[in-house]
Amino acid sequence: ILDFESTLVVNKDRSVNVTERIKVNVEGINIQRGIFRDIITTMQNERGKKQRLTLTVLEVLKDGAPENYVTESKGINTRIKIGNADIILSNGEYTYTIKYNLNRQVRFFDGYDEVYWNVTGNEWPFSIDKASVTITLPQEATISQHAGYSGLSGATGCSCTSSLVGNSSVHYETTIGLSVYEGLTVAVGWQKGV
Repeated sequence: ILDFESTLVVNKDRSVNVTERIKVNVEGINIQRGIFRDIITTMQNERGKKQRLTLTVLEVLKDGAPENYVTESKGINTRIKIGNADIILSNGEYTYTIKYNLNRQVRFFDGYDEVYWNVTGNEWPFSIDKASVTITLPQEATISQHAGYSGLSGATGCSCTSSLVGNSSVHYETTIGLSVYEGLTVAVGWQKGV
């Protein structure tokens, strides 16, 4: 994966709208017909209870044109399988754009509300040369805290930079590539009541 660029917009109904642009280099080995994107759809809420989320795929494109996809349950994830079983891709670079909505992403704590987002997922059997995300909150929200994490699941540090974009938006970008099964995760908190 050459570049994984994501934007996430937090909605007042606790859902998020996500757009991912994933640029890949196809060599005909692991990517032949398209890609998979695994998105966590079973997770613990802020009280530690397991909850099932609703993933709504809004659009899937390959190099700007609509692309075939299907979804299937895969453990705690929903897998979006992108591509056509009858078409083998020629070697080269392709950019996949995936737009989706996922409900119940805002968690409520005593002193703040938060979105905790696994930007890339940790299931990629490929390295990711560069990953970035811009998270935008509702206009009334003011970011009070934010943190990034990169590496294997459970990592506590981040090889990344961050910058606030106004009061309600933050941008994170990795400073070194992510290895196989590594990912980027970002947590953003803001005042209660939004």
